[in-house]
Amino acid sequence: MSPAGEVTWGRDVSITCSISTQVLGGTFILQQTSGSFRETQTSGTNSATFNIHKVDFDKEGLYQCQYQKRGSSQTFSSPLSDSVRLSVTVSLQQPNILLTCPDGGLVLSPHGAEVTRGYSFVITCSIYSIYPEGRFFLIFSSSTITETKSAVNYSASFNFPAAQYEHQGNYSCVYEVTLSTRRFNSTESAPITVIVTICSDVCVSVAVGAVSSYGDGGKDSVDQLGNRKENAEEVETVENEWSDVYEEPESVIMIEMM
Repeated sequence: MSPAGEVTWGRDVSITCSISTQVLGGTFILQQTSGSFRETQTSGTNSATFNIHKVDFDKEGLYQCQYQKRGSSQTFSSPLSDSVRLSVTVSLQQPNILLTCPDGGLVLSPHGAEVTRGYSFVITCSIYSIYPEGRFFLIFSSSTITETKSAVNYSASFNFPAAQYEHQGNYSCVYEVTLSTRRFNSTESAPITVIVTICSDVCVSVAVGAVSSYGDGGKDSVDQLGNRKENAEEVETVENEWSDVYEEPESVIMIEMM
């Protein structure tokens, strides 16, 4: 049998029957001992190869060969051969997980992926697979709720419009595929740790500096107006620096298992 013993679901397998005899031109029979599979093949040699295409789970089990030769008045049959077992396997790779921030606000630290509070982020699960497309589970360590999305081109994206503190935690992906009513799950992907942070000191300074303060009765003194002018100039300078720091291309963090 080729491949020997185990074959991946959906692949082809071949089983060869042979006999030591001088009486050629007979018929080989390959049959499944506990199933409905039975095929015959006439051969001018002492062997015959049976090809089973796109193996499914109904082809699992034990197989035996038999050789028959029809004479003038009767048919002679050999004893059944020893049996060989065919096992159908499903092997799913470990998925990949990818975190992106379309609007920026992502920093990679030794502790994980730091996402600025209020910024959107996307977690994408993907996998290489030879099986029909299934679905992805996004597992969040801080919740018992698991999000599910059908795979499109063996990928699925989970969107978070605005990062909040409740989104902090470890995220991982699991892929599931259904084959002939049987479900198979991959192992979990490597985790990505999401840490939600507030703006840096520069960002806080801008927020505070942008708030005006008024004197009694809503009137400003000359000194207060002067201070406000200086603050405004400082805010403009800081905002320009902030713009230089945070106007970046889309941030990406990826963990890929080969």
